[in-house]
Amino acid sequence: MSLAEMEAGDRLGRFALDMLPEFIGRYASATADATASRPFTEGDPVPGMAVVATGLGKLIDVLGLTGGTIHAAQEVEFQRPVLVGERIYAEAELTGTSVRRDSRFATILTRFSDSSGKAVGNSLSTIVVPADTDTEENA
Repeated sequence: MSLAEMEAGDRLGRFALDMLPEFIGRYASATADATASRPFTEGDPVPGMAVVATGLGKLIDVLGLTGGTIHAAQEVEFQRPVLVGERIYAEAELTGTSVRRDSRFATILTRFSDSSGKAVGNSLSTIVVPADTDTEENA
């Protein structure tokens, strides 16, 4: 389904996110995360934005979004640290969508939980997509 066909309240999926040491190390290096310890080993806390970026990447893949997509805003709240080596789950929901000029603004709420179903955190992401690229024929 294309973003243009979706409405607020539509579910975007549930994704397993594995917080592997190699990925977290690459993320920290790529973002120059000064608060992150290196090298990452099992049990170390994962930088919060690494969790959010992983989930957002899955959403962009599912929606088939390509060039021109802008990550415009981000709000994040964690109830506890996510640990290296942990598998968490991201469940995403479209909470708002509108078109202004030639751009579609979409707000996505992602809830993160651990393998026991306990809440780990939430993120609210706003993305901006060129309106002519968010249709089924262009996906």
